[in-house]
Amino acid sequence: MSILSLDRFRTLEELEHFFEDILNSESKPKVFGLIDFDEEDYTCITKIIRECIFEVEEFSTGSLAISTFLVWTGILKYNGNFWAHVYEVLNIPFEEIAVQRKLGEIFLSTLRQHDMMFFTGGLRYVTPVLAHGCVANVYIDDYFNFIYNLYKKELSGDDLSFANVQPIVEQWRRESQNLMARNTLEELIEREAKLTRTLELFPLYETLGKLTELRKALSQSQLVDELIANLNDYIKKKKDFDDLFSKINEILEIFSKKSELCMKIEQLDLEILKRLLIMEEYIKDNTQATNLKFVRMSTSSKSIIDLVNINNQIANEVLKNLREELSKKRAESLSDFEEKLKNVYPGEIIEGLQFLEKQKELRKKINDLEQEILQRYSHQDLHDMTNCLPVIFNYEMNMQLIKEELQSIQNEIANHELINIRTNNLLSLLPEPVRIFILQGREVAERFIYESLNLLKRIVRSERIEDINLPSRLKTRIKESLEQKLSLAMTNTVRYIVRTTRNFNRYQEDENLYEESDKPHSRFRKPTMRLDPTGKSIQVILPEQVICDCDKLGTWEFKIKGDNIILGTKQLRYRRAGDMYRTKAIIEHLAKPCENYEFLIEDMDSHIEIKKWVLKLNRDYMLFSPEMKLIIGDEIPEKYDTIYLVTKAGCKVIPDIVIEREQLIAGWNDYEYTCLNLRDVESIILEKDGKTFGRLERMINTEPQLHGVKIVEWISLDGKQIYSTFSPSFVFSIRKDEDIRLYYINLVDETGQVISKPVKELIGQGFAGRTIEIPLSLLTKQMYGSFRLSLIKDMVPIWNQEFVLVPNLTVSLERYFSNNNESDSEILLKSDIPFKVTDIDKNVQLEGSDLVKILRTDRQRENVNLTVEFYNSIDRAKMIYETTFNLNVPRINWKFSEDEEWTTTPKEVWFDDLRSFQVKLPSYLLTPWPM
Repeated sequence: MSILSLDRFRTLEELEHFFEDILNSESKPKVFGLIDFDEEDYTCITKIIRECIFEVEEFSTGSLAISTFLVWTGILKYNGNFWAHVYEVLNIPFEEIAVQRKLGEIFLSTLRQHDMMFFTGGLRYVTPVLAHGCVANVYIDDYFNFIYNLYKKELSGDDLSFANVQPIVEQWRRESQNLMARNTLEELIEREAKLTRTLELFPLYETLGKLTELRKALSQSQLVDELIANLNDYIKKKKDFDDLFSKINEILEIFSKKSELCMKIEQLDLEILKRLLIMEEYIKDNTQATNLKFVRMSTSSKSIIDLVNINNQIANEVLKNLREELSKKRAESLSDFEEKLKNVYPGEIIEGLQFLEKQKELRKKINDLEQEILQRYSHQDLHDMTNCLPVIFNYEMNMQLIKEELQSIQNEIANHELINIRTNNLLSLLPEPVRIFILQGREVAERFIYESLNLLKRIVRSERIEDINLPSRLKTRIKESLEQKLSLAMTNTVRYIVRTTRNFNRYQEDENLYEESDKPHSRFRKPTMRLDPTGKSIQVILPEQVICDCDKLGTWEFKIKGDNIILGTKQLRYRRAGDMYRTKAIIEHLAKPCENYEFLIEDMDSHIEIKKWVLKLNRDYMLFSPEMKLIIGDEIPEKYDTIYLVTKAGCKVIPDIVIEREQLIAGWNDYEYTCLNLRDVESIILEKDGKTFGRLERMINTEPQLHGVKIVEWISLDGKQIYSTFSPSFVFSIRKDEDIRLYYINLVDETGQVISKPVKELIGQGFAGRTIEIPLSLLTKQMYGSFRLSLIKDMVPIWNQEFVLVPNLTVSLERYFSNNNESDSEILLKSDIPFKVTDIDKNVQLEGSDLVKILRTDRQRENVNLTVEFYNSIDRAKMIYETTFNLNVPRINWKFSEDEEWTTTPKEVWFDDLRSFQVKLPSYLLTPWPM
């Protein structure tokens, strides 16, 4: 039988009355999580609500049953997702997004209507629902650890009482409020800085606004730019043609008046005519003109006048022919410009020229404004402007509103009190909904914590827990967790019987039992060596140590030994922090160079060695990182472009890459440090007195990978990379001290045949240092197909990858981004051997020859599936290889507002577009492309 026996109810109205009676009972729970229930009760309430969920509008004033159901769902089902479980158990389609708001508002209305706890913070609906559950099942382990630590540290004795719990919870709340106050002050200071910066850059915003307005009127057509570039030439040519036509027409009209005719001919600009018409060519094709020896016309106007005097009729005919020829030449010279102009401005030519003049002027204004911005503002200003834009938009682009808000924030900061806060209370360990419940739950939360502590106390003392006022599910889980912890403690119980030789001669036998899993342990951090270029010495740094497994710390010393000689000692200084001690870091100068160093921590009261580190160094040279830290070994990490080298004075570095050189002092005065530039350097040789005493190599770490001579772009086969014509090479690196005999390579072809060879047999083909390159053509004679390559180390596969090798094939795209106004996209397939394309997708057109194929696809298509068959160049009936590809068509769509349709047409994006700009990528771009 269930706890609440909800199976006796059939309607939502009956449930409403039942929960109203609970709220009006003596207990009067202020949070739904204190109403005890079990899985059977949850099943019953879910079944009833499921039947009437689509009548949810009837409960706009609130519903206790629905609110309880939401809280119980959070308790039982929440795992980082809440609404998905609500939709699932109520059989609501996931597309019905509006149901979330309806159910959430019902819950909030119920809290107001019945004067229940109202929690704020986090998500509008989910966080209050989870907080009303007190502790959801998913958070019980966190809550148990929290309450168990509190019980052990502060309230595990007989003094446990509600009166003792209240001050602790109140202290947590004060600390939380202080933390919120400090965070508020930090937020105010941050907002002040942001508003101040916004005001500084507001003139830049206004200038950018002007630039945006100008750009909106700017035509983005490349054809317009071309026309503007040729505009002056067109206008000059047109004027020349118009002038000549006008003068020739005047001559023909007054041809009978010789005196006026001769005067007009003298005014004819023969240099312009000569430039527009190749007169000699014209005359060669004109028999009459040749007979009249008109060829001299281009040199003098007097020749024309003489011709007029000789034969008016012939001259008249010549000028008419000249006008006709000039008309043709005009059409040839100007028609291309005018035709292009009509494409960008379909009106009259004169209006089109006016349009170009305006665009030309607009471009000049934009260029001047851009230059002004670059001169007045730095790159940092332009970068900061992007962060200031949301602020400007938020204040309706009104500078006065920003000033008023800034003044208000500055006044608030002036009146704000900076509070010193202790932030290490246990609440920080709790999930947000549980923390909100405790901080905002007033006496209800205090009672909840007290009952939880009392539950632990009674379980430890084997007392009855039935009357503990907590939900049954919580009591059960906490009891199980505590019993498991106590059982583990009994298994791992230890007595701290301190021996003089191991525990510093200052412990007495401790009869108390400790849980080893709960007791912190000392954490010793090893010392490090560092080059000090300023002090020209070598330092030893002992970091801060944490000591946890002793009640009292005596006199401890840090000792440095070199070749069994004590080089330095220093006493550790420490402070107590709770149940542990923290020592202060120690920095000591290393007295002299040695081969073997020992670093020790000793208890001087008992003369016991606490911790010891041993370091063996090369006295000839030492390497230090750009951060001056010691590098162990003679390999230089690849990530460093510079290193520091400590050697004996007078050392020669080959190649000469020394940036800086200084001699060390004191016990190191025979040594010097050099700073080396490692760019484009793979190895370094160290010489002294003409003898080589060291060789340093860069630690090249090449991840296993395939390098192909020819990779086929845009296509894949089940996610595999496709190579064409030549097999790829396999490249990887090994550590210097590793045994190459441990490595094997396995290659499996598509027939299932496995080829396995040790790498040692292949390293003659391209082995250089620690990087190995193996052409895979050495492993198989099979030309084409699908392969799986594996790298085996010590009989264990450590890397594998699949790839495909096909005959010569090239894939290219007619355009990367298809325009919606253009024709279908074209895909070009080429090979130097005959091939066929079969099993192609519907609505894809195919044409071409044996060596070239053109695919035309729909503009909206993102991929094409096709089968390619390759044939022998000599015997074209013999098929060499067949495979099926998936060809990806790169296509990116975007829109600049919700009202627009998706488009592929390019367009400039400016600040005003950022708020609503959206981009849609092809699905294959959202997954990593195989290497």
